Amino acid sequence: MTDTTNTPSAPAEPTIVVPADEKQLAMVVYGLQALSCFIGITFFIGVIINYVKRGELTSHVAKSHFSWQIRTFWWSIL
Repeated sequence: MTDTTNTPSAPAEPTIVVPADEKQLAMVVYGLQALSCFIGITFFIGVIINYVKRGELTSHVAKSHFSWQIRTFWWSIL
């Protein structure tokens, strides 16, 4: 018989929880950025949404996506 009581188990994978509304908002802005290839004004609408909603985010993942979207906007303008 094998004693398994002293065998260390592998650490559990961390669960990343992003609220559905924050995920959906990030996807909408990505869509607006993609659509800006055809309709340029949507790029500006997307970054306005980013700046307005950035303070309301609770998820670190959503915050990093918003930061990425804002940086993408400014680098594209340059």
